[in-house]
Formats: sequence, C-alpha cells, structure tokens
Amino acid sequence: MTMQSQLVSLSTVTQDLRVVVLLAGRVGSSAFGDGAQRSVLDLPVDSQRTVLDVWTEQLGRLALAAGSPRLPVRIALDHAGVPPTIHPGGWSRRLDVQVVRDAAEYRGTAGVVRDVTGDLAPDDRLLVVNASQLQREPVADILAALMSMDEGVSLVPHGAGDLAGMFLLRRDRLSSVPEVGFVDLKEQTIPSTAQRAPLGISRRGRGTSLPIRTRAEYIEALRVSLAPERGGRAVSTTDNPFAEAWAPSFAIVEDGADVAADAVLQDSVVLRGARVESGAVVARTVVCPGGVVRRGSVAIDATVTG
Repeated sequence: MTMQSQLVSLSTVTQDLRVVVLLAGRVGSSAFGDGAQRSVLDLPVDSQRTVLDVWTEQLGRLALAAGSPRLPVRIALDHAGVPPTIHPGGWSRRLDVQVVRDAAEYRGTAGVVRDVTGDLAPDDRLLVVNASQLQREPVADILAALMSMDEGVSLVPHGAGDLAGMFLLRRDRLSSVPEVGFVDLKEQTIPSTAQRAPLGISRRGRGTSLPIRTRAEYIEALRVSLAPERGGRAVSTTDNPFAEAWAPSFAIVEDGADVAADAVLQDSVVLRGARVESGAVVARTVVCPGGVVRRGSVAIDATVTG
C-alpha cells in the first residue's frame, strides 16, 4: 500500500470510525499500581512525556492522516480510578478527549466499552485500545491493517503468548452485553458472538507494543524504548548532573522527587514525592510518592512505597 492510498483509506474508514476507547482501568490491587497513586496514563516515559502524551501524539497523527478535524477519544476508567492529566495544546488539538468513569465497581472490559459507546449506531466502528502499553508502532499503520478486515484484532508476541493490543469493532457486536455484571471483551464477548463473522487477526512485530501493567513490565518497556535513543545515558527531569552520568540504560527522576547527589540510579524511576538518600543504590525499581530509599541501602527489583 502506497502512502497516498493509505491516506485515502484512512480518510474513508474514519467516516464510520466514531470513537477511540482507551481502556485505562484496572481490577484488583498491586503494590505498583497502588503505590504510584496515579493513572497508568500519567506514568512518565521519558524526561518530558507521560504514557498519555504518547497516546495523544499517536492518535493525533492518526487524525491528521485521516483528515479528521477532531477525533473523539474516550478514556475509560474503573469505578475508583484516578483521572489522568490531559495536557492542552500540541496533538491534543486534533482530539476530542473525554474521561468517562465506570458507574459500577466491577464491569469488565466489554461492559465498559458497551457503556461508553451507547450513543453509537449498530454499524459504527470503534477502536478499542488497551492503554496499559507503550505504543511504538504508529496506530495509523495498525488501523490500516485492521480496517481491511471490517473487524479485527492486533496481536503482538509477548512472553509465551500474544498481547491483544487493539480491537476494531462494529458497535453491534456489543449488543448482547448485559447492562449489569462483569463481562470481559476478549474472553467472553468475542467468543460468544459466533453468529457474526470472526475477527480478522493482524500480527504485529515483537516489541511494537510493550505492556506496562506491572513494575517489571514498565521498567522493561522503558529500557527497550529509552536505551537506544539515549545511548545508554540517564534521563532526568531535574538539573542533577550526577543522574545524567549514571545508569547504563536509563533513569527518570520526576520534578518534586528528592534524590541525593551521590545516589546511584540504574533502570529506575523516582516519582515526585519520593526520596532517595545519600549513598543509596536503586536498580530496576520504582520509588513511589512517599517512598524512601534510606542512606546507604539497596533497592533492587522493587516497588518502594510510603
């Protein structure tokens, strides 16, 4: 497909692509998720951007390529989820972003998508995206592949299986999802719609989408995405020259974090409100708000909380 034909196709598909749903909720608790005290979309991915900033740029570029003036984007949170920070300007101007919260405590991905797309016509298409991933391949390329199938799912190799990153669906596929109760999209709704044509499958390359659901996945995603770009240098949002000299792969220190000049950070993230004291060594670790790595101590493969 040539670039010109791809742009024409993208322009065509957005005629019935009514909305992009970013699934940013979570079920259950974890030291990493609870300790960060924020939406996964507000996690930093480098010295300047958050996960949501990456999605905003990706979807903004999609809107530009498709000729869409303002692409509707709905960020779906769980019942008690913390809303992300939406930065105005830039690629955000290409998007019409709404944050919607699940009215019930346990709804499941299919229930959430059904609830936030109730205003769509049965034949309208929607792109459902798992927000808990660092997207490295252009969304426009994935959509171009999915839209040729009418409805489809993108799969990325991860571990011993596949990660289902994006679903392009007709709204009518969700018509059987009940108004109450927990219903999962991948495990329940898709298999139960056997009367419809099966979803097409677009297999993407390994590493094109990197999950960030756990502390280990988040650190690995940053290591993969930052190390080649930074030449093995650390990345910091502070003026700490020491932080720039250490960490063979990366380190991110948010503004508002307190990191001693002689602390060693390797493949780690220190969020605002956290403290790393003199002589401490921190490796493959996230130090959360209120968390403290004491003087001379070592934190490896850990989530440090308050």
